[in-house]
Amino acid sequence: MIQLLGVILTLVCLILCESFNPCHFALHLSLLLLALIIFNNKSESATFIVAIVGIGIWYFSKNQVTTLDTLILIFSLVFAELSTSDIFPAFIRKVYFVPYHVKVWPVILVYGIIFAELMRVGMSFKKGDKNSY
Repeated sequence: MIQLLGVILTLVCLILCESFNPCHFALHLSLLLLALIIFNNKSESATFIVAIVGIGIWYFSKNQVTTLDTLILIFSLVFAELSTSDIFPAFIRKVYFVPYHVKVWPVILVYGIIFAELMRVGMSFKKGDKNSY
């Protein structure tokens, strides 16, 4: 059911957003990379590097980067990649990070942001507003 939800959300976004300039292509690519991790029930810790690449594409393809975007990028790097490393004490990893699946929450957050941005851009193109991302 979760994989079906991922396919439906991704297809809705790809179908409704018909604008394909290079910035939007980067957003679509990053959305697909994040969906590969979020909606795959067999994702392992090592495969989260794919999600980090998607987050990097999202961040570096923006025309104007806000402070919130930078904080989200740092938050994603720390918790999605470094939460299972030796940077954090073993007690914190075993008690908080592993049981609560802390690794996936920043990826879900960025997926939601990208989805909303693509839907906003897609709807503005349908109305005739040709502003770039």
